[in-house]
Amino acid sequence: MSPHEKTSPVLVAKGERGAYQWLTTEFEVDGLARLCPKIVLGKYLAVASFDSGSLSLSDEEKANGWRLRNGIAYSQRMEAIGGLPRTDGWDEWYVFESQTDLGALCHTNPFAARPGPGQVHAYVNFNVALHDGETGAVLELFWEQMNWIKPESFLGESEQYLSFATRNKNIFSAMLQSLSNANSTGSGS
Repeated sequence: MSPHEKTSPVLVAKGERGAYQWLTTEFEVDGLARLCPKIVLGKYLAVASFDSGSLSLSDEEKANGWRLRNGIAYSQRMEAIGGLPRTDGWDEWYVFESQTDLGALCHTNPFAARPGPGQVHAYVNFNVALHDGETGAVLELFWEQMNWIKPESFLGESEQYLSFATRNKNIFSAMLQSLSNANSTGSGS
């Protein structure tokens, strides 16, 4: 178990930004996806960050249809939770309803060369949490990127927090219910 790993998720904050509803919790990316599989099942994942870098695909992940292009790992349609990639903190996932190509993962300063379509920054590496006003300028760049990527959902785990955003209101409601159920189950033990 990693030092920041939690046995049950703690909701820190929630809100809205444009078409997206978001929440911040103290949990892990894969834990949240397992808690509410609706986020990923039947969808396609693009992994922009794994432990602050690109996901180096294992033989098993390759056999399950994962592909790496320009530093970003892409899944086939997620048919089972067991097909999720491994995680290690500092992970950033984008969830889509159809296959997509985001372009290339950028390692440049997003303030020096403003990112745009075809250039993806992994904002978890800037320790962005959606509720944290102290990361304002970086958070604005993150939302700009979300507006041109247009994922159905986003999951990003930085140092202390997991940020989740979705434009699918049914998935957001299911996520809140899953968090509530997990906490009521966890507090009764």
